[in-house]
Amino acid sequence: MSTFRVIHYDHSGKALGECTPNNLSFGMPLNDVGYIQYDLDRNHPLANYLYTRPYVTDWQLWVDDIPLMGGLHTSINRQDVSSNCITVAGKDWLHYLEKRQYPFNPDPAHVSDYWLSLTTTDIFTVVSTMLNTTLSMSNSLAFTYSFGTCGNTISYNIPMGDTEDIASKLKALAGGSPGFDFFISYDKVITLYSPHKVTTSNLIFELGRNLADVTWTNNGPNATHTLGLVTGLSTNLGVMIESSQQSLYRRLDNSVSFDGIFDAPSLLTQTTGQQLRDEKPMIELPLTIVPDTDFWTYTRPGVVAQVIIPDPYQDINDYYRIVGLECTPSDEGDAIVTVTVDDQTLSL
Repeated sequence: MSTFRVIHYDHSGKALGECTPNNLSFGMPLNDVGYIQYDLDRNHPLANYLYTRPYVTDWQLWVDDIPLMGGLHTSINRQDVSSNCITVAGKDWLHYLEKRQYPFNPDPAHVSDYWLSLTTTDIFTVVSTMLNTTLSMSNSLAFTYSFGTCGNTISYNIPMGDTEDIASKLKALAGGSPGFDFFISYDKVITLYSPHKVTTSNLIFELGRNLADVTWTNNGPNATHTLGLVTGLSTNLGVMIESSQQSLYRRLDNSVSFDGIFDAPSLLTQTTGQQLRDEKPMIELPLTIVPDTDFWTYTRPGVVAQVIIPDPYQDINDYYRIVGLECTPSDEGDAIVTVTVDDQTLSL
């Protein structure tokens, strides 16, 4: 049985106290924003405006002596005066980038100060340049990162006055072709992985042993004919990719608009990657796991596990990459974890 605890911090990183959360739930995805929610007894020292306050205090989630996640408190809710607790909600550090936009100064003398236009640039350099400029503004959250290069180039543009948040830009770049994965640790370290975050393991999830339940859905391919377009240009730029799988699935159309791309080679690369994802059958395979004693030590997004599911329709005995974890432990520490795995379209 594991013990979960939440530690509260101020902006300087000073610990304000910790609690054993009631009604805890949390989610830890790859390439997306994680979350936490828990109840705090109103008589607990942390149930105070000074120690638990949206966007003023931060949090870390630990299980036993293992750090899992960290982030910002985003809301506090108390249903009524008679309630014995407050409900605390937070999101992980990526959420901070949802609250940030690329800098822009409308002063005519400085209107082009932060214009970003990069041609045939390593995609990791694109990300670091975007983050460096954004986080150089005063009162920004301090992240740690050092990406180097990955060898994949792209031409990329952020027009003046662009209002899309930085997290959305990061996810769009990661979801391109060949793309990359990213993960932000509990202590604000951003890591990029090219092409994907993959960690081998000896984990086995087997129905009837530690796999309590599974729902299995095959939704087929998204498309066999993909049209890629560029948005925001005065001249039209587009490319069409047809799949060799049309004879099997018939023609199925999809069109995708790519923001920030402004040359034909980059558009072709992105559209080709999208077409490869489109033609692959999409398998939904959420796994309900009963964690053993080593589960939290080794199980993280990016870890590859063997999945064994005997099924009359189609037996599954294959290796899948974990791309998300969601957990709602009981107050006694027992836990059921829903593990989301890559259906192999994310690895393209």
